[in-house]
Amino acid sequence: MHARDGAVFVELGAWKGRSTAFMGVEIANSATDIEFYAVDTWLGSAAESVHDADPDLQEGTLHQAFLQNIEPVRAYVRPLRELSTQAATRFGDGGVDFVFVDAGHTYQDVTNDLVAWWPKVRPGGVMAGDDWTLRDQKDGQRSVRRAVRRYFNRPDCFYAIELWKGTTHPEWTQWLVRKDGGTTTNLVRKMRGTIAAAR
Repeated sequence: MHARDGAVFVELGAWKGRSTAFMGVEIANSATDIEFYAVDTWLGSAAESVHDADPDLQEGTLHQAFLQNIEPVRAYVRPLRELSTQAATRFGDGGVDFVFVDAGHTYQDVTNDLVAWWPKVRPGGVMAGDDWTLRDQKDGQRSVRRAVRRYFNRPDCFYAIELWKGTTHPEWTQWLVRKDGGTTTNLVRKMRGTIAAAR
């Protein structure tokens, strides 16, 4: 699948904008008219303490840090400062080409994002994410993997889940599901390189 003019991409969970900026560069270089939304509260996550010591989070300047980091590609990014599930209501069903899920990492957070965003993905579109082997800080479960498998491998909804490492950090292993159950092609390979490079 090649990104088309008018395509809509959404990143759930943008933090300080490293992957957002890489995507902005790729969109700029593609000379394709892509609407790219970065969704985050920029308030951190109470369920994930790994970033608690981050100075920008402690000082309440996380959003400003994000805006500063994406400044060179700001024209290609549309930030939405709200919960990922709330942001989903802004989009019509079947109207999004690509969703990257990297917001909350608890089982319930990931499940909520899948439920809210999968209907928004158009036929032939792609949903992907990372942290496949990351363990939940509370229960030790691999919450992302469990949520994705349970959502996409139901009797009434079964899709192939593709995996690739793309990074030296095994916990960042990335996953991908195509709406039509097809195979990975150019867009996905491009995204894999973009996301891996941003880590």
